Order: sequence, then structure tokens, then C-alpha cells
Amino acid sequence: MPLQRREILAAGMLALSGCSALGRTDDASERISGPSGWESYGRESTHRASYAAGSVPSSPPETERSYGLRGSVATSPVASETHLVVGDQHGLRLVPFADDALARRIETQGRVAATPCLDGERVYVTTERSHDGTSTAHVSAMSESAGTLWETPLSAGSVPMPTLGDGGLFVRSADAYLALDADSGEVRWRNANADHMSADDFLAFENVGPAVGSDLVVFPDAAGITAVDPADGSVRWRRTLRKVRSCPTIADGTVYVSDVRSGVHAFDAATGDREWTWRATGCWSPPAVAHDRVYVTDPDDVVALDVRTGDVAWRMGEHGLHGSVHSGISVVGDMVLASSRGFGLASVRTEQSDGDAGTIAWSLAGDGFNTPIAVGDRIAFVDYVGDEPSLRVLQ
Repeated sequence: MPLQRREILAAGMLALSGCSALGRTDDASERISGPSGWESYGRESTHRASYAAGSVPSSPPETERSYGLRGSVATSPVASETHLVVGDQHGLRLVPFADDALARRIETQGRVAATPCLDGERVYVTTERSHDGTSTAHVSAMSESAGTLWETPLSAGSVPMPTLGDGGLFVRSADAYLALDADSGEVRWRNANADHMSADDFLAFENVGPAVGSDLVVFPDAAGITAVDPADGSVRWRRTLRKVRSCPTIADGTVYVSDVRSGVHAFDAATGDREWTWRATGCWSPPAVAHDRVYVTDPDDVVALDVRTGDVAWRMGEHGLHGSVHSGISVVGDMVLASSRGFGLASVRTEQSDGDAGTIAWSLAGDGFNTPIAVGDRIAFVDYVGDEPSLRVLQ
């Protein structure tokens, strides 16, 4: 992906190109209504990536702020009640929601390796320095006011995305599954019985991390998934697939996982028994679960599968997003939000929407590699227009 570096851009109010401004309305369904926070890649530690109680307007939002990012690539955004955070190759970009507050930066030692997760003001982030030959990666807790709270080195060239759960902070290295104490960074347990995960491609595992349920942690492997006990890391079950490049998802007693080469798979969370498989290729997005549907991509269309059988309920049709999708999708209310190589952002109707399921309600031109999120009255996504990443925030 031939991306060019650029210096940070000042934030500014921009009119949406080619879009007419929306008039004021009292119709709640015509407003952005997201959860109060989207603290991890899949919103919650289970990576379900949905907020069925919310809403996305049927036309593009009327205002936008854009924030430039450093380096050539960036992570997906996450959000607390008060601010957005996105990682780039020079640190963390923090964007407060207050109208009079300026965007700020938290510098990191090394480039941000994967999408961070939040707990209030605290940011948990993985960093790595493989670009300069350093073979030690780090997991850190940081805040704007205190800087680095703790930093735990790992003997791995790169470390994928961390996930915060009740049992601590869960992360995997190239050769081990780990649980860290969220307050101190101390390693609670380490299971070295992990399938090797290569760090050859910085982008390949940027949005890959464990799903954490109430009594189960499911780690992604390069060619499968492994479920472990959150208390001690002992393996409950393991399933071999072909090429996993996204987070597993835990929902209602089932583990769902997308495989780039073999499709989407559902396994019983307790036993690991296969419930169903939907055969496809090009499934890069982690499954998003809502409305008795499992929403996935294949490879540039949104597909809705029956949550119980895996049968196709509807799909957009060939090349519906005008370009491949290499990260997650989000379900907010009756819409699916997606970014692709053809659209910076697209809002796709579901069966709960007015209009035909699988059709685009509205879209914004751009080039997307990351997962769009909704929080409060905002939608945030990363755009690579002109081969330069920027965080775009719609309101």
C-alpha cells in the first residue's frame, strides 16, 4: 500500500463535499445516536460491534471535523464518553468532544502496533519497533495527564491488539497468550502453547485481538482460534482454520470467526463444537452480531447471515461497497457502517430499515482501511484519501 508520510494537520470545520446540509429535525431517528463509549475495537470486550438501541440518520450528517495523522497508517478509532483516540506511527491522537477543546497527542516509544482500548482516561496500547530492527514490543497503560503509567516488554517483534476484560488485560505475542494486571502491567499468566503469528505485515494483525467473555477468552491464531480459561490461561479448546486476520466474536454462547480463505464459522463457546459454516473467500471483517443476524463482508459486500443456521438472509450484491473491506463493520440501530477501498464511509440498510436491506442509504467518497464507530452524536472513521490518513468525525 503506497502511502506517503505527512505532518499533522490542524483540525477544521469542513462542509461535506457534494452533500447538502440537513435541516434541523425533532425526529430522533434522523440523528446520530451511538453508545456513550466505544472503548475497544468491537465496542465491548466480546467484539460484538453493535448497538441496536442507536440510530444513524438516513442522510449524511451535516458537519465534519478532520484531524490529520502522522505516518502512513493508523488504527481504528476508539472512544470514551469524553474523547476519541486513534493510534498512528508516532503515537496516540486524542480528540476531546468539547467544542472549545483542541486535539492533543500522547507520544509513545515506538509506533502504535494495533488498535488501543480504553478505560476512562487510561489508554492501553501495544507498540513495536520492528522497523528499526528492535525485537522487543511493549504493552503500555498511558494517560494524557500522567504519561506512561506502566510498560511491559514482550520478547516479540510485534504484539496485536489488547482487550480489557474483568480478568485483566489480555493480549497475545507471536508465540504466547498473556493476561496482564490492568493496574500494574504485571504478567498474571503466560501460555506459551500458542500457534506462531508472524509479524511480517504491519497491517495484517492491526485489528486482531482476543475476544473476552464472562468465563472464556478466545485468542485469534494465524490459522485458527484458541479458547482459554481467563483465570489461568489453560486451553479449553482449539480449532484449526486457514487464515484468520480479524477478531473472533462472542455472542449468546457462540463464538463466531471470519476466515479469509474459508468463510465464517460458528462454534459452541463451551465445547468448541461447530454449529455452522458459511463458505466464502475474502472475509476480513470480524462478525458483528445484532438483530438475529451475523453481519460479515465478502470481500466488498455486506452479507447478513442467520445467527442460528448461517444461511444468507440478504447480501448487497457483487461489489456493493465498490472496493474491498479489510477491517470491521459496525451495526448501529438499523444501519451497518462500513469503510472500503471505494467508500470512506457507507451506511447500509438492514431488514429493520425503511427501504430494501442491503442497499446504501448514503456514502462518502474516500478510501477506508479501518472500522467506523458511532459514539454519542458522532460517527468517526479513518480515511486514506490522497494516500494520507486522517480521522474524520461527523456530527
